[in-house]
Amino acid sequence: MEYLFVAYYYSLPYLMALGAAFALVFLAAFSVSQPLLPLLTYLGVFFSFSGVNWGSFSSATGAMYSRGSGQLFFPFVFWALVLGTFWAVMGRALAKQPRQPASSINRWFLMWGLLFILHLCWGLTAGVDIADMLNGDGFINVVWMGLLIAFMVASARNEKSISWLLQFIVVAGLLKSGYGLVRWAAFGGDPANVYSNVEKINIKLTYFDIVDSLVCVLAAATCCWQLFVNPPKDGDSLGWRVLRWAVVVLGIVCVLLSYRRTAWVGILMCGIYLFWNLRPSLRLVGIAIVLPIMTVAVGFFAAKRLGARAEKLGLLSFVYDLLSSNEGTNARTLELRLAFNSFVHSPIVGLGAWGRYPATILIPWQDPTRPGAFLHSGILHVVMKTGLVGLMLMLGVIASFVRKVRSMKHQTSEGGALVFAAICGMIFMLPDFLLGTPIPQFRTTQMIAFCLGLPFFVARAQQGRKSD
Repeated sequence: MEYLFVAYYYSLPYLMALGAAFALVFLAAFSVSQPLLPLLTYLGVFFSFSGVNWGSFSSATGAMYSRGSGQLFFPFVFWALVLGTFWAVMGRALAKQPRQPASSINRWFLMWGLLFILHLCWGLTAGVDIADMLNGDGFINVVWMGLLIAFMVASARNEKSISWLLQFIVVAGLLKSGYGLVRWAAFGGDPANVYSNVEKINIKLTYFDIVDSLVCVLAAATCCWQLFVNPPKDGDSLGWRVLRWAVVVLGIVCVLLSYRRTAWVGILMCGIYLFWNLRPSLRLVGIAIVLPIMTVAVGFFAAKRLGARAEKLGLLSFVYDLLSSNEGTNARTLELRLAFNSFVHSPIVGLGAWGRYPATILIPWQDPTRPGAFLHSGILHVVMKTGLVGLMLMLGVIASFVRKVRSMKHQTSEGGALVFAAICGMIFMLPDFLLGTPIPQFRTTQMIAFCLGLPFFVARAQQGRKSD
């Protein structure tokens, strides 16, 4: 018996290699017959698990997106993205579908990858630690955004792909909003509650991570499109209409109860964009009834969160943390000013992926081991690290997305719903990109990439409709 255990121990590496080989063959078969399965599995993690631990008393929160970093350098979810992209591309080749040129948006992300390689060469010659260059506080997460878009495009085969992804978003949004509201009503809300745990404001919230609110917004956007803008031609059953109304109502309430100002501004802008796409009669109803209700609701929840600040500052209380304090120093504005001054010192190429603005004890949330590595502005973060070169690449990505959306005006109900959700997702994340910290967060950048990639996914799936 002992001999068998010894033999098993020494043969374990070979057994693992054989197991990995069989697993790859199994995945290859699925990549041909079920091209969306690897993508939906990957997205299911990001739609389901929160990615923040700031304001939480539990260290387990957010571990999903850093697990494996110590052994694999990058998180395990990143290697899942690499493997999924590889098998989606291989599956497309094995299915003997015609090879398509790279999406226009991925050409910009290829340039982001080249820029990062140049930063690596620059850093190595300057004696910078490679861990600082590859850290998420730089701009490496922007490069990985292009990988997810390539994964999405390679997984799009035909019109069924559009239908499956749409249903996935709707179900995920319903589950996300339902879970958030039940937890809020019966179990004290999100444990990562910075307002209660850190700022000592007596409120409970649904989700502190804005990406959880983004999931609700994406689902609500698809349902709004099919309810009010472009209903399915074959008609809808009563059950589907009730389901879509539930996704819309629960999603909006869930976002309002997140108590995130960037989320409130984002959902109001999404509502305005929806009204713009409605036929004139419905647009008047929305402006006369829905928009005032939304504005009053946001005002009510804002007053509840801001409390005494609302009484002292009035409407300015909404941006209280950007106003000067009694001591004459405001941490948020100081952070932005220091970062902008750092950009001015190197405006063309920035400070490098490892670059930081000056450390100061006046900014309480600075990491003492890596002070000045990130700041509360996604666009200033990128510009500080990469200069005007990065700004031009960022504008190129946005321009490519806008051109693709403008070229897809006449869509089916399902295809149009995904494109509309992509636009609403980008609009919703705009305030957070301007005044939040999306770039250092792997989950947030991946979900922004998901929004950017949706129109290209739809376009590629429609190119393969004849193979349906």
